Amino acid sequence: MQYRAQPTNRQEVQVGHLPSLPYGTIPIKGNLNFRLNPEAEAKLQLASQCEADGKIEEAIQHCREALDVNSNNPLLLNDLAWMLATANRPELRNGKEAVQLATSAVELTDYRQPLFIETLAAAYAEAGDLSNAAKMANIAHALAELTGQTDIAEKSAKLLTLYSSGKAVDATLAP
Repeated sequence: MQYRAQPTNRQEVQVGHLPSLPYGTIPIKGNLNFRLNPEAEAKLQLASQCEADGKIEEAIQHCREALDVNSNNPLLLNDLAWMLATANRPELRNGKEAVQLATSAVELTDYRQPLFIETLAAAYAEAGDLSNAAKMANIAHALAELTGQTDIAEKSAKLLTLYSSGKAVDATLAP
């Protein structure tokens, strides 16, 4: 794995280069904040509630609507990619689109967010590319270990085992 610039400390490894937008922020694991405008934030909250209620199709729709408003937000890209890669209803899955979305999220964060790299791994697995899925899960695991994100490191290790055995992930291992 290569970085565009050598990080000088663990915080820089964890944070990477994030887009600066003039909106509110949404905290995620690792104490990072991704800025969302109020409309996108409301759609994301609806998506999260629908997902928690098992209404994945509605959650996907709300995520798409949030992306229509805030199209280059790594958190939104990642959330939609995860749902498309791991939906509990196979007809809702779309590995190819999940790979595109997750790749954008990973690139926007300069490959420095293990959670997003983990989603890219799941997307590759759903798309049938288990070799790249295992590679990304390994990178996510190593980066999570390096940055002290033990919960993500543990889950990435489980996912790596899953992909190495020729299987994709399902929603039970959601980030």
